[in-house]
Amino acid sequence: MLPAPGSWNDTTFTLTALASLTDGSAVVRLDHSVMVNTYLRIETFAAGHVGHQWGEFRFGGTIDANAGGAGLPPVPVTVPVPVLDLGVALRVSL
Repeated sequence: MLPAPGSWNDTTFTLTALASLTDGSAVVRLDHSVMVNTYLRIETFAAGHVGHQWGEFRFGGTIDANAGGAGLPPVPVTVPVPVLDLGVALRVSL
């Protein structure tokens, strides 16, 4: 956590990471927060998913799934692998 770095008295940076030891996947997130005025704060974040596909924090990939009957060809099922999440929020203090 880096609150009020240097002359940026109204800004905060936070870097967090959460990992699964069993499958080697993780999510790393950088948060940025700036106080615009007395009542309004703008918050942004970027989160990256790292590690192996089908892991807890990077769930996705392609598998061959059988449609349930013998003699039917396998059907590929694709789940998009998350790479990057971005977000913006406005926080109002009442």
